Amino acid sequence: MKILVGGGSGFIGRHLRRLAEGQGHEVVNITRKSTNPNDLTWTLLERYGLPPGVDGVVNLAGKNIMTPTRWTADFKKALIDSRVNTTRILVESVNSAKVKPSVFIGCSAVGYYGTEDRGSAVDEDSRQCRSLSLICVSSGRQLPRLVTLTCAVS
Repeated sequence: MKILVGGGSGFIGRHLRRLAEGQGHEVVNITRKSTNPNDLTWTLLERYGLPPGVDGVVNLAGKNIMTPTRWTADFKKALIDSRVNTTRILVESVNSAKVKPSVFIGCSAVGYYGTEDRGSAVDEDSRQCRSLSLICVSSGRQLPRLVTLTCAVS
């Protein structure tokens, strides 16, 4: 299986790549700046679309949320833009592909629901952490534009 991974050099992405490659899958990393000839830049993906033969797309891309900095308006904007723009590029690339991948997996943030008292159930009606939930919702708005294929969002 040929898998395209946005954010494949990040904290989770590099482990996913190693796991997939160890199972015999071909993994193409999408990155801002390519240092590896097997990588694909976001600019090239946006310009030319999906490489041939992509079976699956995983989007883990986005500015590191754990960057030790103050959460200024500019930093929050960079967090959101880095997820919205990469998701948009992937959705447009999948939609314009002659042969569509069979699966698209997107992951935005585990912090969507914020915090609850210990022992409380956390579900869709739980209090949201404003900054983190905005990041999730903003990038997730791109997904309904995907043509019909199997999608998973966490």
